[in-house]
Amino acid sequence: MKLNGSERILIIKPSSLGDIIHALPLLHELKTKFPSLKVSWLINKEYAPLLENHPLIESLYLFDRHKWGKTRNVITTCREYWQLVKKIRAAQFDIIIDLQGLLRSGVTSYLSGSVIRIGLSDAREGSSFFYTERIRVHDKKRHAVDRYKMIGSLLGIPSGQPVKFPLKFLEEDVNMITDFLSKNSLSTSELVIAVNPNARWAS
Repeated sequence: MKLNGSERILIIKPSSLGDIIHALPLLHELKTKFPSLKVSWLINKEYAPLLENHPLIESLYLFDRHKWGKTRNVITTCREYWQLVKKIRAAQFDIIIDLQGLLRSGVTSYLSGSVIRIGLSDAREGSSFFYTERIRVHDKKRHAVDRYKMIGSLLGIPSGQPVKFPLKFLEEDVNMITDFLSKNSLSTSELVIAVNPNARWAS
């Protein structure tokens, strides 16, 4: 499969924080090879600040998993989910890339109305049933970054490209880190190695 460079693509990768970062090299490769692609992202509301105003992303679609997972009103949840689906359908995406690989993401890809729906063949909960293109992963221990980059190969991106994580940092983030280093008698010109042992702490 080859792209003409003008397609509208939706990446479905709502969570978790580290897994979203693992998917960024695929985004970088797509936009480097095809700068005119319009790439959007379906993401959990709590992680949206990571990708807000990202120069490589046209728009974000917010999945409020925390709210929908706690509510006891099934009708309200279904109604709000369908509103999200309608927004996605209205965008008329040419390609859906489901990197989440769960039943709800597979169903969402199907309901999007997109003719081309791509995912990994070993996706869980039967989600691969909803894909039109399945990438077979022979090595189950292969790193997530490399697994996602296999989708890039399907779309015409040469393999062996350097891995880059196009993260966007806000000025307030830079100031916070600078202040932290200063308070701990460290300089921004020094090599600092940080270890974050807890997945839920600010890092």
